Amino acid sequence: MKTLTCLMVVATILVAGSTRASADILVNGSFEDPVAANTNSNNIGTVPTGWSRTGPSGKWNLVRVDGGGYGGGPNDAQHGNQYVDIDGEYELFQNFTLTEASDLEFGAWFSNREANTDDTPSTVGIYNAAGDTLLSSVAAVNLFGQPKPSTSWTQGSQTFNNVAPGTYQFRIDLNNFNNVDSAFLNATPVPEPTTFAIVALGLLGLRRRRGSK
Repeated sequence: MKTLTCLMVVATILVAGSTRASADILVNGSFEDPVAANTNSNNIGTVPTGWSRTGPSGKWNLVRVDGGGYGGGPNDAQHGNQYVDIDGEYELFQNFTLTEASDLEFGAWFSNREANTDDTPSTVGIYNAAGDTLLSSVAAVNLFGQPKPSTSWTQGSQTFNNVAPGTYQFRIDLNNFNNVDSAFLNATPVPEPTTFAIVALGLLGLRRRRGSK
């Protein structure tokens, strides 16, 4: 009985040690860097650190707010003091690399601008490194029927499990009439199969030993 108890303790330690906490691996997910020059106003052309964009004629617009007086979108960011608006329709993205198999939880928070005449949802997905193949299900938020501008933020989130090591792209397809803030990509390493195999073999061996007595 003591041997079984000891083995169970060792098994618990091995499994716990192989399961690590998740970490947000996006750069500047809340768009707080750089600090925009104008408050409660547009900062067209200000590029948030760590992000790239696509689109035929889209321009960055980093909005900095202090709780009142903006009018073109929410008076408060979902986190911090800044969020992204757009001048044109485009996708914003950043690439990331997994060094080991991981479970991903990803998404972002969205709000309406002062007008929204498009019922197309804003979406977030995980793509291949080139950004031309969607690999995951998408997190989708449709704010067409919500106040314009929004008085609060709405989260969209999704999961993508047991993703192999490699380079991928986190990609937001932003409705022309939406804002985005607090993008996130939490990666949790998947425990190595060998850890569970060692535990299983140990328990099986003990069971056989006890059965032979």
